[in-house]
Amino acid sequence: MQVSATGTLQPLTQVDISSELSGIVRSVAVNENQQVRKGDVLAKLDTAKLEVQIERATASAKAAAASVENAKVTLQENENAVVRASALTKRGMATDQSLEAATATRDRSKAALDSAEANLAIAEADLKAQQTDLAKSTIYAPIDGIVLTRSVDPGQTVASSLQAPVLFVIAADLRNMELQAAVDEADIGQVKPGQHARFTVDAFPDRPFNAEIRDISYASVTTDGVVTYNARLEVDNGELLLRPGMTATVAVVTRQAKGVLTVPVTAFRYRPAQPAARGWSLSDLFTGRMGRPNRQREVAKAPTDGSRTLYVLEKGRPHAVNVRIGSTDGELTEITSGLEEGAEVITGSQQRS
Repeated sequence: MQVSATGTLQPLTQVDISSELSGIVRSVAVNENQQVRKGDVLAKLDTAKLEVQIERATASAKAAAASVENAKVTLQENENAVVRASALTKRGMATDQSLEAATATRDRSKAALDSAEANLAIAEADLKAQQTDLAKSTIYAPIDGIVLTRSVDPGQTVASSLQAPVLFVIAADLRNMELQAAVDEADIGQVKPGQHARFTVDAFPDRPFNAEIRDISYASVTTDGVVTYNARLEVDNGELLLRPGMTATVAVVTRQAKGVLTVPVTAFRYRPAQPAARGWSLSDLFTGRMGRPNRQREVAKAPTDGSRTLYVLEKGRPHAVNVRIGSTDGELTEITSGLEEGAEVITGSQQRS
């Protein structure tokens, strides 16, 4: 038994790459369909302005560091002055006011040093930010994979924002892909992880591909009033015949019956015609003469017990048999009762031109 669905092939991992900086693209190092390794250079932005900003930030950091050293020297001098004033005051050679003044000067020096150190930290942080921006001017591949799309050329201006344009799309190894199939709500109860499936794509309509259900989303998708659930299937694409975005027609095997009696589904569509003259012949059955307009048709009595009718060949003539059916895969149908193994089941007649 199987459940039908449609879906789309996607890479297991796909990364959209944008620029974190605004600027002019200086060079692009890759093209579409090119294999890349993690860390490979994809593109570079012009860095002239960034380099000037780094020089300015470096100079500011050096000036701030010099201010810190100067503040340290001043603080040391003022601390020495406090020690001398304290000694002179104890010997009565200086007033308390002189000691208080020296102490206040020392405290101001400490505050000045704290301020200088804070300014140095700001300058160093600014320099680090400029250096980080310089590093971001080179765009690297974040994963191993293949470049699916390239949307940038040298000389193009890119702008960083919350909606920054995608410059590259890289997919991980396409030898393993994912099939995202929409399963109808009426069938979702029969579909479970681990079940096998087969699918075809328009590019290779006569070749089925194998897949296996990995998981099924609990979130529903409603389109024009139709509710579906997304099932994700693992696909082996070792031959690299399948490509991202291909539409697939999927058949999920929900039940397998082994060692059972089966007949082609076309057997249930066959209905013989009754010749007007004397009985059937085997040649009539397979030459199509029984189907000519001047001969009346035999109407098989429809079963009322839920069984199905097919025809078997007995002594050269069609004979109606009521059978009960089980699972079907669209080509073969399981027969649970009413038919013996080896019976010649009629599936159609050949028309002679």
